[in-house]
Amino acid sequence: MVYNPVYFFIFSFAVGLLVETYRDVSHVWLGVLLGLSFVVILLAHIFKKHKRTLLLFVVASIALIFGTLRMEIAENNIIKPFENEIGENVDFTGVIVDEVENRESNQRFVLEESETRSKILITTDLFPKYKYGDLVEVSGKLKTPENFTTDQGREFDYVSYLGKDGIFYTISFADISLLGHEAPSKVQEILFTFKSKLVENIGDVIPKPESIFMEGIALGGRSGMPSSLREEFVVTGTIHVIALSGYNITVVADGVQRILSNFLSRYVSLGFGGVAVVLFVLMTGAHATAVRAGIMALLAVLARATGRENDISRALFLAGFFMILHNPYILAHDVSFQLSFIATLGIIYITPITERWFSFIKNRWLQWFREIISTTLAAQIAVLPFIMYTMGSLSLISLPINILILPFIPLAMFIGFIVGIFGFVGTWLSLPFGFVGAKLLEGILSIIHLGANTPHASITVQEFPVWVLVLVYCFICWRMYVWYKKRINLNN
Repeated sequence: MVYNPVYFFIFSFAVGLLVETYRDVSHVWLGVLLGLSFVVILLAHIFKKHKRTLLLFVVASIALIFGTLRMEIAENNIIKPFENEIGENVDFTGVIVDEVENRESNQRFVLEESETRSKILITTDLFPKYKYGDLVEVSGKLKTPENFTTDQGREFDYVSYLGKDGIFYTISFADISLLGHEAPSKVQEILFTFKSKLVENIGDVIPKPESIFMEGIALGGRSGMPSSLREEFVVTGTIHVIALSGYNITVVADGVQRILSNFLSRYVSLGFGGVAVVLFVLMTGAHATAVRAGIMALLAVLARATGRENDISRALFLAGFFMILHNPYILAHDVSFQLSFIATLGIIYITPITERWFSFIKNRWLQWFREIISTTLAAQIAVLPFIMYTMGSLSLISLPINILILPFIPLAMFIGFIVGIFGFVGTWLSLPFGFVGAKLLEGILSIIHLGANTPHASITVQEFPVWVLVLVYCFICWRMYVWYKKRINLNN
């Protein structure tokens, strides 16, 4: 990996995006860097001993230039047509262009204004219910998003968080009139409707809050989740289980492929598996974590179809590159994407190290436990510094709680899919599975509740500067380098 020019290009491209995000880079400096690259190319022909290193510098320099230019293009394309109407009562007509988020006491959706195509975040009462594709007229006071301080005392950049999706305006407690229905995408509408029915089927046989939890682990949704329950997930470091992950996507792809392989050829079944991945990602709203996992799953399907070995690290970096190329703002302003990427890196590169720590577990019946504890610990090591920096909290019970609940999450997720699909036939068919799923989720939530109410389960980190974050990750990377180098030397 170290000398792979693809990784150099992706890393440098990302650096270019970040530099342009926080500093306006002059085109003069980009020109100097480009000129220096040509000089280095000439030097590479002279000093052939260092040719590879010099050419990697050229690759990195060009990628850095592309990254800054890509971010500059994105910033120049930002349009804010309603700046003169901030604080005034306005009337807009537009279409709901994303899945409606049902919360405890209200519902939120993104409205695309008909004339300017600008996106506005609308908050309104729980009833009447609205859905994707509804054409509505909205009345209310136009505002801009505002940053806020979290319970841990950290300022959350809410402005940039919404801005990454092109949302620069909000209207709260809006008066809404339904005018009709004009879904931007019929495919998306069908998928959202299908998801809504799945959620309804789950709710018919599994009570709350277990049904909300089931929706989260199976479909990545959090509609109607009580704030108290969400806080328990945060305190115990288990919030990741209700975020759509690569595992959800893998279950869908493998499930479709395995079922169809009994009737169709290998390539056709793999093709349907790939289609299922795309549809599942779209159905769940195509959020950053789901898209990342979906791209990785598609690359895995492609590798399987072509008979090549699936390089999971390459898939991860390519997925990340395509995503930041499409939307460069998620690199700096989408915490979910950042955590998902870092956690996956930890699972890939730190798990081989943590597995050695538990090599004393020899019993083959306990291998699953060894794998779970190793991957969980690896992911925790990877994300812990970032969580302390961004959220200002440290869960002291995250590892034991995750070890206790993670072995049961795949089973619960599978039961959720079964309940949702069988519900289309009849509640009577899904009822037995719903009973088992409800009891399983009840047990998991009891563990989380017990952990969250343990004294000193989580502590607040008052200050964690960015330079400390960088130093910690440099130390982790250095220790990984030393370990892998020793391993290579021993194998030789």
